[in-house]
Amino acid sequence: MQYPKTKLIIPIVSLVILLSLPLVDAQMTGIDYGYSTGIAVLSTEDIGLRVTAYNQVPHFQWWNMTSPRNDYHLMFLRIFETDDVNNNGIFELGVDLPVGVPYVLPSDSWEFSGFKTHEVNSIVEYVQFNFTVSTSFPLPTTPTTPITTPTTPTSPTTFPVTQIGDDELQIRIHMNASNPQQIKFDVFLSHWYWLYDDSLLVFQFTVTESIHGQDTDHRAPSNFSKDGTRFNFDAAYMEYAEQASAGNKSISVFASSGEGLEGEGGTSIYLSFQNFGNESLVYDPTLGINGSTPVSSTTSTTGTLPGTDIEYDEVFILFGGVSIITLVAILSKHRR
Repeated sequence: MQYPKTKLIIPIVSLVILLSLPLVDAQMTGIDYGYSTGIAVLSTEDIGLRVTAYNQVPHFQWWNMTSPRNDYHLMFLRIFETDDVNNNGIFELGVDLPVGVPYVLPSDSWEFSGFKTHEVNSIVEYVQFNFTVSTSFPLPTTPTTPITTPTTPTSPTTFPVTQIGDDELQIRIHMNASNPQQIKFDVFLSHWYWLYDDSLLVFQFTVTESIHGQDTDHRAPSNFSKDGTRFNFDAAYMEYAEQASAGNKSISVFASSGEGLEGEGGTSIYLSFQNFGNESLVYDPTLGINGSTPVSSTTSTTGTLPGTDIEYDEVFILFGGVSIITLVAILSKHRR
C-alpha cells in the first residue's frame, strides 16, 4: 500500500517545530538600552529599569515588564557616620546617634560613562554603565549642627585627615540577560573622613511605589517586610550583601529599615558598614521583581507557555511523544 506523502509530512513537520522551541525561546532574551539627558533606560523581557541622575539624587525606578502594575523607586539620599550605641552593628533611628554632618548626595554634576556591552550572536547579553560625581565629603571638624553628637565620644579618630580634595562617589549599574529579573548596582566610595575610629558608616535609601508610568504620587511600598537579606515590597525587592570590599579586606554589612532620618516619605533602608579606615569601599546590592515568567537559556526549554501553567518541557515531551508514535504507526502501515 502506497501511503500519501502528505501523511508523512505532518508528523515530521511537528517534530521540527517542537525541536525548534528552545531556539525560539532563546531569541526572546537580550537587553534593550538607551540614554538621554541624565536618564538611562534598560529592559529585559521581565524587568524594566530607569536610572536618573539629573536634577535629583540617584533614582532607580523599576517594574515588571510582564505585568506593569506598579513602579518601584529606590533613591540614594545620604551617607552619614553614627555611633553604634548598643553595639549591634545596625543603625536604629532613635537609639543610635549620627555624628558629624551627613553627606547629602548631589542632584547634579553626575557624569555618565556611556554603555559597555557584551553581545552573543547580535543579542545584547550584558550592559554596564556608571554615574560618577567628583565631590567633597565633610571633614570631621565640620560643625555637627543639626545632627547631635554623642556627649561622651569613646575614641577620637586617629586616621590622618587631609584637606578635602578629589573625593569620588560612583554608582555602577549592571544588567545581565542570564538574570533577567534583577539588576545589580555597585556603590564606590573613594574614602571617608572618620570622626571616630569605632563608628559605623550608614547609607540611607528610601523605597516608594507609584502607578506604572507615573513619576509622581509616590506612596509607601505595600507589604514591606524583611526576609533574611532581602527587603520585600509588593512584587519587588532589594537584596543586600552581607559583605563589602574595602581595599584587600571584607567588612560586615548590616541592614535595618524604618522612618526617614529627616522624615522622608516612603520606607527608609539603612545599610551599616564597619569602620574601614582610609580604604575605598565597594558594595553591590541587588534590585529585582518577583512573579514574572523566567526566560530560558539557549539550551533549555524551561518556563511556561504564555497564559498557562504548562511547562515548555511538558509540552515538548507530550507532543514529541505523540508525533513519534504517529510517525511509527504510519511507517508501519506503509511497510505493509
